[in-house]
Amino acid sequence: MNWLRKFMEARSGGDQLSSGLVILSIIFIIISRFTNWTIFVLFSYIPLAISIYRIFSKNIQKRRMENYKFMILLSPAYFKFKKLSNRLKDMKTHKYLKIFKMSKL
Repeated sequence: MNWLRKFMEARSGGDQLSSGLVILSIIFIIISRFTNWTIFVLFSYIPLAISIYRIFSKNIQKRRMENYKFMILLSPAYFKFKKLSNRLKDMKTHKYLKIFKMSKL
C-alpha cells in the first residue's frame, strides 16, 4: 500500500465535481438501459474519463478552481434541498407559516 500512497501523493484526488461526473455517467447508463439506445452508453464514458483525469491530475490548483466554480453553480440547488429536508425532518415539532407581503396599489 505504500506504493499507492506515493503514487497519490501529489495528486488532487476526488472532490464534489468528480463525484458529480460519476453520478452523471451512471445516469447516462440507466437511461441507456431503459431506452435501449447505445449512444447513451458512449456518452457515459465521457464524464467518467473526465472524472478519472481529474482524480489523477497533478495540477491541484486548477482542479480546485474547477471544483469551486462547480460548487458555486450547485449551491442554490443544494441550499433549497437542504432547506426542504430540514423542513421535512422538523415537521413533527415545528410549523412553518408563509407570510405574504402586501404590495402598494
